[in-house]
Amino acid sequence: MTLLLMNAAQSAKWKCVSPFAVLEELEELVRAVSVYEFLRQEPMPGGFHDNGQFITQVHDRLIERIDDEVRTSMGWSMSDVISNSSNATSPRCRVG
Repeated sequence: MTLLLMNAAQSAKWKCVSPFAVLEELEELVRAVSVYEFLRQEPMPGGFHDNGQFITQVHDRLIERIDDEVRTSMGWSMSDVISNSSNATSPRCRVG
């Protein structure tokens, strides 16, 4: 994990350590099945040992967290978004 974090920190694609850089490094890690024995374990019910699913879930939770923080910083709540979803005007277009 230390090497993974160091690789993420040195990624030419990102200017700083980014959760997205860490996720990319995790994706690289799980492709190294021939190197790490623990990656060869068969996935079990409930997602245990399902490395790809784990990365997808972490990515989805990260996106949800970013979305929540952006909405909060702009003064929006999910109830605003849901109540306006049937209207032609989205909360992004509201003034005031």
